[in-house]
Amino acid sequence: MNCDLESLIYILEDSVKFSVIDSTLTYGNKNHHLSYTETRILELLIKNSGSVVSKIQLIEYSWTGRVVAETSLAKSISNIRKVFRECEFHDDNVIQTIPRLGYRLNLRSNVYEEKMDETSNLIFLEETKAISDSMAPRAMIKYADSYLGINFKKIISYLVCFILLSASVTFLYETIHSSHSNFIDPDYEKISINIENKEYIVIKNKNSNIPSRITNLISLAPSGTLVFYKMKSNVISLSYRIDNHAISFTFHADGLDKAKCVIKGAIEKEKHVCVL
Repeated sequence: MNCDLESLIYILEDSVKFSVIDSTLTYGNKNHHLSYTETRILELLIKNSGSVVSKIQLIEYSWTGRVVAETSLAKSISNIRKVFRECEFHDDNVIQTIPRLGYRLNLRSNVYEEKMDETSNLIFLEETKAISDSMAPRAMIKYADSYLGINFKKIISYLVCFILLSASVTFLYETIHSSHSNFIDPDYEKISINIENKEYIVIKNKNSNIPSRITNLISLAPSGTLVFYKMKSNVISLSYRIDNHAISFTFHADGLDKAKCVIKGAIEKEKHVCVL
């Protein structure tokens, strides 16, 4: 009995092969590898070829629930365009930026199901046009179970981060935003600190100090901001109260450079929840 593994294959403009399960674009004899998120972005654009796909849709589909800045999406789009140029698609409007709306793929594609057995057959599924005649969404085709299994550990990791983040947000609202009480957990204290001539109120564990690397992150917020800081098992939680808005972040201690960039952008754009 043969065991067949089916995967989706897209042929773009009859010249470039895109394999979803392998995350590769093949032109001639050369393979170009994409990241997981780049693969998801390109797949969604192909499924909606000729139609505008919003930035929110692309982020939710490609980062599977994580909250990321639009700059991350723009960088991934730039990387995909670079690969397309290496495949002789030199016009960046192959992936067209639609201001304030999103992106549109302007390529014709054929969709196949590839059976990886001794015959390695390609089964034709459908053809998509470069400019769609209909705005109706195409049916989403399920990945092979083996492809989903690869990302199981990532899903667990994200789930743990969201649990920690939820605990941080809950604590912040219970201790800071209550209009009926100024209660602070006995293990925590509220202190005032001055950073670069800006005043901050910080709620932290009584037994912990605030290292300089954290004060650098606190100073990204405007003067007068109320900040909650907690570090446990090398995971840092930072929550800011800015103009009656709570913005919360959870990240590993070894990711401070990335955290600084994301926190700065999120505060400027009022993104309320981020997991790094």
